[in-house]
Amino acid sequence: MLRLGRKADAVNHWRALARLWRQQFKQLAEEAGFKQRLQSLEQRLLTLMMETGASPEELLEESEATLKFDPENHDLRLKTAELLMELGKP
Repeated sequence: MLRLGRKADAVNHWRALARLWRQQFKQLAEEAGFKQRLQSLEQRLLTLMMETGASPEELLEESEATLKFDPENHDLRLKTAELLMELGKP
């Protein structure tokens, strides 16, 4: 149980970091490796959210935010479509 609580805390911190990096994306997009670090952060965040039982709505919100910066991520597009179907949205 303690471990799950620590993961939940990690999700909160990673989400805050992801929001901050998304806000800085335009300024830092040309910095070597920034986009890859953001993509890695987003993937790890979504994995942690699934492990901690985040709601489909929360996962969808995070997935859609990630797709704005990584529209070529076909696996994430598929997961987002599955979440939309689960939520009964076209």
